[in-house]
Amino acid sequence: MARPVLEPGAVPRVAFVSIKGGVGRSTALSIAATHLAQAGLRVLTVDLDLEAPGLGATLLKREELPTYGVVDWLVENGFSGTDGAFRADCIGRSSLLDGISVVPAFGSQTLAHPADALAKIARASLEDMRDGTSLSLREQLQEMLSSFEATGDYDIVLIDGRAGLHETTAAPVLGLGAKVLLFGINEPQTFQGYAFLLAHIRERIQGGTNWEENAWFVQAKAESWDAEIAQERFNALWTKEEETLEKPEKLGPDDLELVWADDDEPAPLPKDPVPLLRILHDERYRSFNPVENRVQLDERLVQSTFSDLLEWFDNQLELGK
Repeated sequence: MARPVLEPGAVPRVAFVSIKGGVGRSTALSIAATHLAQAGLRVLTVDLDLEAPGLGATLLKREELPTYGVVDWLVENGFSGTDGAFRADCIGRSSLLDGISVVPAFGSQTLAHPADALAKIARASLEDMRDGTSLSLREQLQEMLSSFEATGDYDIVLIDGRAGLHETTAAPVLGLGAKVLLFGINEPQTFQGYAFLLAHIRERIQGGTNWEENAWFVQAKAESWDAEIAQERFNALWTKEEETLEKPEKLGPDDLELVWADDDEPAPLPKDPVPLLRILHDERYRSFNPVENRVQLDERLVQSTFSDLLEWFDNQLELGK
């Protein structure tokens, strides 16, 4: 319900969000991270999908996992606070490519003591108390990211958000000043879920319509034949609320002289289509594990499937200019 954070920080952030899991969101983030690292950028990836984490296993070998992760940060921040040493113990360096760093949801300590994981998750999402005032989850995450960025070690931060409509999703969507990529596949659940989300933001959150300038739809697992119908459905989703708000005016006593439109007047032009990035359906990415299968990072294979997304990053960051 808080006003969205619209101004970016010194280090650009991009949040990957979806209504449902299993749409290839984390895979796309990993592909984007390798693309940016190949371009010479220092990339920090942060896994905020605390209940179904994936980045640690995808981008790091087991021996590369840091001691702690996001969950540990949130728990310790509420008890005794965190410092530079703790921050360093939350970052793993990926051997896939120089320039990729990972803050996983869980570190090696939790994997060594798995019985503690659920209790940590329950504690992590609670508000903290500081000097007698509460500190919300989004404020804690903002502090955490700012702490990592303050080291000067990173050129961009990629954030993997939790799937679904939940309070922990609100932080990467609205509270971190990130550009937001809204992932979904061409099915009814996608459009219903995003209709709920957009209606809530537009109606209840001050500045919510301005937030839309920082959001893009990503059609995941797109088929070669469904481009037109998917574009129409995403267009309808994005413009539905605007059309609903246009209520017909009531006629008054001075409104009876009707002026008929000229038959030769051209029809109104259609609204510009909502920007839609398409990631093609590719069975070769069904089981994404680049640590074991480096072929999945082959440049020609990546470009054939993820070209829209990677071109978007190139344009946003003005790479190659």
